[in-house]
Amino acid sequence: MSDERLGGLLAELCQSFGGWDLLLDAGRLTTLGSGDMTLDLRRGSCRHNLRWHPPLVAGRRLRARLLDALPGLAIDWDSVTFAELSVRLRIAEQKGQRLSKVVWARRGPDDIFVGCDIEIAARMVVQDQSYTASWRGRQEWPKEWRG
Repeated sequence: MSDERLGGLLAELCQSFGGWDLLLDAGRLTTLGSGDMTLDLRRGSCRHNLRWHPPLVAGRRLRARLLDALPGLAIDWDSVTFAELSVRLRIAEQKGQRLSKVVWARRGPDDIFVGCDIEIAARMVVQDQSYTASWRGRQEWPKEWRG
């Protein structure tokens, strides 16, 4: 197993969650609001502000990607003892769109968007070796968007 390849996989999972995958859960995240979220990819569970919630669509996708990638890295799922993303979300409504990487169709007369600053720290333990990755970024979506 290559430390570099496993670190790269974790980095991809972080970037994916903070990117398009996050938008799949935009409605739920808008409802949940700001806080600390833990995605346990080993168990498929999700906590937000210390309360358990049904798994996010994005969390299930990340878990599936991890399971698919491990055989190519010569890693057996049973040797993974810990796989978790710790996510800090700062969510707030804003007037209009601020990011230019995606152009959303305007919805409603108020043009209210939800802005989400994201910090992700990923950690995975395989055969008593720990691997980490992190990512920071921002996403936004129309308030009415439900993913």
